Amino acid sequence: MLSTPCTASCGWRPTVAHTPSCAAAVAMAVRLCSASVPTVISRVTPAAQAATGTSATNRVCQATPRSSSAKQGAKATRRRLRLSGSANDGSCATAKMAKVQVAVSRRQGRRCRFVSAKGRLTRARACSKPVYLRARTRYTRSATIWTLSKRVRLPKGSYTAQVRATDTAGHVEKRPRTRRLRVG
Repeated sequence: MLSTPCTASCGWRPTVAHTPSCAAAVAMAVRLCSASVPTVISRVTPAAQAATGTSATNRVCQATPRSSSAKQGAKATRRRLRLSGSANDGSCATAKMAKVQVAVSRRQGRRCRFVSAKGRLTRARACSKPVYLRARTRYTRSATIWTLSKRVRLPKGSYTAQVRATDTAGHVEKRPRTRRLRVG
């Protein structure tokens, strides 16, 4: 039985038959509500519901962050790496990202070498386990602007940069954005 009723922004409201907890209601609402609109789950305590007669005491935006990298801001030389872009949280009220991380890699056979915090390439490792560098962020009304500027020592070749954002609610971007770089 639901001890704290939940409602979704699209109007769907779980019943006892649908789900036993508010956490399960979040997963159900994301599946049933429109994918283009971020789903907001309202969790209402019984005391607040009795006091106000309505729902919505604390709201959590369920939209996942999305990032992008600017083509004009991308510059990679053998001694300097400079990338920039933006990240936002869909159409949620706040666009603040907790952090933006960038991984720069170079293919070596079936494995990858990543740029480390010291600016050198790591040993070859699985491409699915990137080494992320934290980008600097500044906030605007609609997005978080990020920049990564690092002194590096890179050999000539082709590189790939992956960008992933994490919002203040802890949601991590599922598929990091990629951009190809050429160091020449």
